[in-house]
Amino acid sequence: MIKLVYCSRRRPDLSVEEFSEYWQNVHGPVGARIPGVRKLVQSVSVQDDRLTPAGAFDGMAELWFDDIDALLRARRSARWRASSEDEENSIDPDSAACGALPGTHDELEVVKLESSGDKDLVRGTTGTRAASKHG
Repeated sequence: MIKLVYCSRRRPDLSVEEFSEYWQNVHGPVGARIPGVRKLVQSVSVQDDRLTPAGAFDGMAELWFDDIDALLRARRSARWRASSEDEENSIDPDSAACGALPGTHDELEVVKLESSGDKDLVRGTTGTRAASKHG
């Protein structure tokens, strides 16, 4: 599996509520019809300055595919083009960031070893790193 992850900000003329409504109820279903999409996850940012810095992304989407070839086939489809064209209705085109990542449900495993302050060791497919227990 591979997942394509997008982080985007809403258009400046849209309120958080308008963005969320359109992005989840109109744009999401357009994206879900892209051929080869196995899973679509949309998350809207928590609007709280204590958690989300000013200028942070308003939404994150994950599109899951069987493999890179399935993703590349999808990108050539009319439904991909339709989804891309629909983005202008809610997303600030200068804000989008995108990346392709391995799409496994067990990417990281928390290993209960000796704790270092508020950190545990986390083992993933690309090695070991420290991660905060608090988020």
